[in-house]
Amino acid sequence: MQIMITKEEYLIRADAIQIALQAEESDVVFNQINNILDYISIIDSYDCSALEELQFMVDDTNRLREDVPSPSLSLKDALANAPSKNENFFKVPKVIE
Repeated sequence: MQIMITKEEYLIRADAIQIALQAEESDVVFNQINNILDYISIIDSYDCSALEELQFMVDDTNRLREDVPSPSLSLKDALANAPSKNENFFKVPKVIE
């Protein structure tokens, strides 16, 4: 079953959604829409009744590590590679005026 729209249907919808196209552009878009609808009708013709619904792309589960407390960086180690610092803080350029 081929799905097509008429030029009149296209113009009504183009007017409703306020598409402003030149005549040449309008013809190109009209043809492209009908080509897309033609591809959809090809896909729609396949019998997919034997297929299961796809809920997830993969059957894997999340692989999370154990939530084990560990020591954090010391202030000295955290600031060791900072290009600019002010006492116990990172110094960054002002971003709000």
